[in-house]
Amino acid sequence: MFRRTISTVAVGMLLAAGSSQAAIPLDLSGVANARFDSTGFIGGGSYPTGSPLVTFDGIDYRLPATGNYMWHSANQFVGGIPNPRSVTIPVNLFGIDLVYTLMGTWWGEKAAGSLATITFNGSGGLVHSLDLDGGVHIRDYNYNPTYTTTLDPLITRQVWSNGTGPGSQHVDRQRFDLPAAFDNATLESIVLTDNGSDGVQRAFIAAVTLQPVPEPSTWASLAAGLAVLGALLTRRRHRMSHLQSSSR
Repeated sequence: MFRRTISTVAVGMLLAAGSSQAAIPLDLSGVANARFDSTGFIGGGSYPTGSPLVTFDGIDYRLPATGNYMWHSANQFVGGIPNPRSVTIPVNLFGIDLVYTLMGTWWGEKAAGSLATITFNGSGGLVHSLDLDGGVHIRDYNYNPTYTTTLDPLITRQVWSNGTGPGSQHVDRQRFDLPAAFDNATLESIVLTDNGSDGVQRAFIAAVTLQPVPEPSTWASLAAGLAVLGALLTRRRHRMSHLQSSSR
């Protein structure tokens, strides 16, 4: 009886923990200027697209099968624009905790250093920026041994590839944990700025998905579940102790 009750409470706690607001895949078509699978960059047209969502590592991203969905600063597409080249992605959503992106470069970076920056702008003057080091946070989408490929595991991980070795490509996901101040503010925009050049890193951003902070009711439900579970476990210990004393 106790085991069934405790199991029921545990399931309830898990459901409560999982009932936080759903992730929000952004539509970048308003700032997009191309798509991977129509430019010939991804060999064999194997870049995954959806209708319109694609799931990588449990996170949904908006990569529709039609229309442009990504922004990039590569010169052959937006030629003639001097550095810095940047894109501002409007957000205007309250209480964003995590930001997931699919980013990379058209050309990698052969030396340590940063030629790109991502900035999160919030209400009340909140600003959070991170320099994106080529080969650490973002890297060439091609497998190319001449470019650095050591990724920061706290931020970047590979989530898709169409093979290994020369001639194959991959997609990297970045995870940005925003400062606590953004929990009670509006994330107004995300800005990606590129200072590379042809042959030396040109950054792109293919998708953005936002994770809001859990709703207060979620924390309340979880706290209540923990309290009940604690009471049940205490009661069970007392009962077991009593039974052991009685059997002596």
